[in-house]
Amino acid sequence: IAFAGRVESIDMKLHTVEIRHGIIPGYMPAMTMDYPVDSYATLRHLAPADDITATVYVGDPVLHDVHVLARGSGDKPR
Repeated sequence: IAFAGRVESIDMKLHTVEIRHGIIPGYMPAMTMDYPVDSYATLRHLAPADDITATVYVGDPVLHDVHVLARGSGDKPR
């Protein structure tokens, strides 16, 4: 399932990212929620206010194949 949202915060200790996302038709309503990501390396390259896309699977809370569409004002050096 295609997923798109904005990074609100990152918890490196728990390896999760808080994402605000819109409705995912047939799957879930719009909300802000913490998600684990499929790779710690991916998590390290995210920053607050980044707009992302990812893939989600029913029954799996992990964000897979995360891609940054636009860097937000929370940029950090890469």
